[in-house]
Amino acid sequence: MKSSSILSATKWRSTDRPLILSTRFMSDAIIEVTDEFDGDTELTKDSTEAMLADLLAAGMDAVSTSLHFIVLLLAKHPDIQTKVHELINLVVGRGRLPFVEDRVHMPYLDAFIYETMCFTSFVPVTIPHSTTSDVTVRGLSIPKDTVIFIKQWSANHDPLRWKDPHTFDLFHFLDENGSLDKDLTNNVLIFSAGKRKYIGDQVAKVEIFLFFAILLHQCSFKKCPNEDFSLKCSYGLTLKPLEYKITAKWSQVGLVLSSSRGRGNDSLGCSPVGIRLTGNKKQLLTPGGYIWTLL
Repeated sequence: MKSSSILSATKWRSTDRPLILSTRFMSDAIIEVTDEFDGDTELTKDSTEAMLADLLAAGMDAVSTSLHFIVLLLAKHPDIQTKVHELINLVVGRGRLPFVEDRVHMPYLDAFIYETMCFTSFVPVTIPHSTTSDVTVRGLSIPKDTVIFIKQWSANHDPLRWKDPHTFDLFHFLDENGSLDKDLTNNVLIFSAGKRKYIGDQVAKVEIFLFFAILLHQCSFKKCPNEDFSLKCSYGLTLKPLEYKITAKWSQVGLVLSSSRGRGNDSLGCSPVGIRLTGNKKQLLTPGGYIWTLL
């Protein structure tokens, strides 16, 4: 979708459907601020379009990749998965789905999410930026217009900062009382850092929490017999786990799921998890176009 189409669609939603959409979109608020300021502001229509494109594109990929790794690691660590189920049942119960307000009462889930981000470092380097002037960093002269990256993988696996960084351990982010250590969570680099970090950082983390909590409220995941659960990845701007198979138990029914990436109209973008019937097959649909075929 072109960014100009994003603006048009957002304005249509906010003006032509007020009775249906009682809650304003974040993108609507951005557009309203843009319209209120005069031409002297840096928040121009062009920058707004780029901002919305970043929110949709980068956010969707981060959420879908996180969930793909989360499901793999849940099946790989059944003891952790059992504790997550127990915690969700204790805090949420079976009468409703998890809400974002439940997050503060389940730091163990947030610790799992942060450890997944840190351990996998699925965005190993940031998108490129460039220096706006000559600068010296620790005695190294960097000329203006030099293309630079932040190597997030190295920061997330620095043995001087993390104890056993190559071991998946939720207690990297939990203190002695079981509370989330905010100082350590701030050290995780996945959405870059500083003023140029990903604008949808907090939104993406909320989405990941909700999908994670709802999936675990409704399902349990098990490794298929003889399935090799390596953490080898396909390489690109983001690291993605290779295709793997799991058994998902959902509403007392055992299902074998095969992970694959949807194309074209198969992609649901940021839509919630759902079930689709295709011929004689059922498919579980997740954010970012990932399709789990129920074999």
